[in-house]
Amino acid sequence: MDQADARVRRITPARVVSTYAGTPVSGFKDGDVSIALFRQGMGGIAMGTEGAIYIDDTQNGRIRKISATGQVSTYAGKETKGLVDGDTSVAEFLNPNAIVFDKQGNMYVADNGNYCIRKITPAGMVSRFTGIGTTGMADGGPGVAQFQYINDMVVDKDGILFICDGDRIRKVTPTGEVSTIAGSSTGYATVTDPMLSSITRPGWQLMLKGIFMWRMR
Repeated sequence: MDQADARVRRITPARVVSTYAGTPVSGFKDGDVSIALFRQGMGGIAMGTEGAIYIDDTQNGRIRKISATGQVSTYAGKETKGLVDGDTSVAEFLNPNAIVFDKQGNMYVADNGNYCIRKITPAGMVSRFTGIGTTGMADGGPGVAQFQYINDMVVDKDGILFICDGDRIRKVTPTGEVSTIAGSSTGYATVTDPMLSSITRPGWQLMLKGIFMWRMR
């Protein structure tokens, strides 16, 4: 995603860059990739099981879908921004950012404006997965956990989410239980206890017990 000019770009294995979808105009429009419009500042991007690409069109409050045949449509969300669960046609989001799919085909969306993670089933039903909807860093179950600002998410083979939230790396189980696994304050430190490590934004820096070294720029 080329956030500055609202386009989705493609890079081939030969490192050739081209525009895949969108135009220089920032806005909202479904249709063929040659005429579709997105707003600047798009968030996450993920590949679906059927070969479609899903994009958090953050400023439009929608999840957009680009089919394998190059057709752009609105997958979930609408013009009205808010926190409404239900079918993808009625659901509302507020500044959705990161997205991932688990192996069952469920989509998880970091709904940053609502300080929670939303879940969209393969049948198209949207629900609040975890987070009480207020900003903070509280760990715990779906009715207790708080989030600050989720920059990115990944999911492992067991359906566990690992998220970059504020200055911390956090873990979310398939039941929505949230825990902090690394980070405590802004900065950089190499320590043996991951809970005492510091993480610097926007260049995330982390060492966990000498096993992993992540520098996400």
